[in-house]
Amino acid sequence: MKNGFTLIELLVTLAIIGTLAGIGIFIYNGYTVTAKENACFQNFETLKRKIDANWGLCKLKNNEGNINVPLQYLNNTPGADRALSCGHSFETIAGETAKSFGNYVSSPYDKNLSYNIPILSYIGDPPMNGGLAYYPESAGFMLRVKCNGKIKRYQWSKS
Repeated sequence: MKNGFTLIELLVTLAIIGTLAGIGIFIYNGYTVTAKENACFQNFETLKRKIDANWGLCKLKNNEGNINVPLQYLNNTPGADRALSCGHSFETIAGETAKSFGNYVSSPYDKNLSYNIPILSYIGDPPMNGGLAYYPESAGFMLRVKCNGKIKRYQWSKS
């Protein structure tokens, strides 16, 4: 009677473990890509709701008074709260809300940004994944996001 394993048995066992590890890494990579994309699109939806909420607050105040909107998050420093007059147009309220959005979320694609999330006042689509672009266009205020190379847009009608 022999004690131990033969070389063939060990090689077969290693091949099986290697195959299972390769499949696991492939599945994990797909999971992380999907998770980042979902988080990115969720940031976009959250910003849309935040813009609508700030505009709704001003409407409740009959476009008088102020709402608190923090300044833009920059150099790893949250923006200070400031009073934004409700007398401004929707485009101004929406733009200031978009700029302050980095105080609340970060990019799922790059956690080492000094500004948390790329937010551009830009008429085109964002150049990088996780980025947001906003611009008051002739048809209304346009918000765009780029997630895993996919672009999503939302436009409010002209106020």
